[in-house]
Amino acid sequence: MIGYEWYALRTLRHVRVLAVVLTVVIVVGSFAAAAMFSLFPEFGLTPDGLFVSVMRLNMALPVGAVTLAVAATLADARRGLVLGAILRAGSRQRVWWAKLVVAVGAAVLLSLLSAAVGLVAIGLTAGAVSTGSALATTGRATLYAVGFALIGVGVASIVRRHLLGAIAIPVVAAFMVEPALLASLVFVPRTWSWLVSLLPFTAGGEFLVGTGAAGMYFPADSIGRPAAVFFGVAALTALAGYLVFRRADLAVVDTA
Repeated sequence: MIGYEWYALRTLRHVRVLAVVLTVVIVVGSFAAAAMFSLFPEFGLTPDGLFVSVMRLNMALPVGAVTLAVAATLADARRGLVLGAILRAGSRQRVWWAKLVVAVGAAVLLSLLSAAVGLVAIGLTAGAVSTGSALATTGRATLYAVGFALIGVGVASIVRRHLLGAIAIPVVAAFMVEPALLASLVFVPRTWSWLVSLLPFTAGGEFLVGTGAAGMYFPADSIGRPAAVFFGVAALTALAGYLVFRRADLAVVDTA
């Protein structure tokens, strides 16, 4: 079933176009960011710190992970083959889990591509990244992308047959709603600043940056709290999507 879902994802025309676009954005963005930081030594970044910054600024990673996850979840729906996939698998649960595995696999591949390009870009502009830092940052980036994939699968399972809507919900929440909330905290009493620790996408960014590197909204000595917030929300979103997918009625377009 996983093979079928992977085939269904990679044969979608817009996914093939998306793969090309993401690759170009990752390459251009990584080299541009690496060159910018290396040209301005006042940033004071070592190659290790530069790699973290390049990965954090790589918007193609979370947006691409969400988009691929939504596409994997809705691939059958866009072709009217939901019923056929369920009959082939024998249960809705197996279909959903296969979609989840494919979405997570796509997120992992995207994160590895981003890390490889980032390491090459930094190696050519600022020097080699240490092996330990490269592995640690790549690992966090991979988990970060997987978290967005879980959210994408969960939202798409709830907002069925609405591809753009399922993509827009997490993307807008992460890059428009939460930044606006963070900016508005300037005008509220400091006693309310704890609300920042409940913002999942902000927590995800802090997790990606890693221990002691940021600490803007969470303690700088640990990534446990931001990890718990981000992955907790991702897991709950995926669980909600699973429950909806398991019980939702099939529409006419699902069986066309």
